[in-house]
Amino acid sequence: MAQPMPTPAPIGPQEATVLAEADRVKAAGTTVYAIGLGQPGDVLSTLLAPLASDPSMFYITPDAEDLAAIYRRILVHIACQ
Repeated sequence: MAQPMPTPAPIGPQEATVLAEADRVKAAGTTVYAIGLGQPGDVLSTLLAPLASDPSMFYITPDAEDLAAIYRRILVHIACQ
């Protein structure tokens, strides 16, 4: 199986490749969560938010300590489906 190109052929921004892959896996039925780690101005929310399957599946946190709480919320959401 061929590996995806780092940018759309012949050239294109890397963000377009990331968004296209997210759309591809979501169309295949995969649920995607996106987590931005950093201060709101440091996280590319405009890139990460559309990656998630639903806006409620995009999280942003300023520090790693909050990740455990986010992972618990995701686990509860998965378990309740």
